Amino acid sequence: MLPEAMRMEVEVALRAVRTAQERLFGVYDPDFLDSSYGLQLVLANLGRRQESITLLRDTVAGRRSALGPEHPLTLRARASLLEALPAAEVATEEGGALLSLPAECDRLLGPDHTVAIGAAHNHAWALYLLGASRRPTRKFDGSPTRMCGASAPSTRSCWQPGNSSPGPGRRSATPIWGSG
Repeated sequence: MLPEAMRMEVEVALRAVRTAQERLFGVYDPDFLDSSYGLQLVLANLGRRQESITLLRDTVAGRRSALGPEHPLTLRARASLLEALPAAEVATEEGGALLSLPAECDRLLGPDHTVAIGAAHNHAWALYLLGASRRPTRKFDGSPTRMCGASAPSTRSCWQPGNSSPGPGRRSATPIWGSG
């Protein structure tokens, strides 16, 4: 992770870019909304959670307006809310619809789409924070390995601690999602 001073520099740079994009293209421009999404990540890493969440909600609203509610970037920003919001707000955000986001992503994008996989991950995290005893609504089938390859960082992070990545032709590791 970057030192705090560098993250603060990134914040200043992203705010300058956003200001220019807003002036030139408006608040519904996809590039402006991408900069907003990036800035909210920086703010979260600086510990400014409420400011980050406010900006993320604005990004969701802007992407809905500019790209439509079913666009992958809109869905990705909504999935980020699952991870960013305090547990007390997850169940009430969007009138409770946020908790059905993984099924919505599966339906709209397919279960192997990276946004659908990310939404399912964030949904599981939200359920954990809510203290939900039920299991996540989806069981994974190794999609990261199939889509990205066994050596991709996102695939390796899905393997249980203590197991090695399966590597070419090996099946010795147990993916987290296949163990239940």
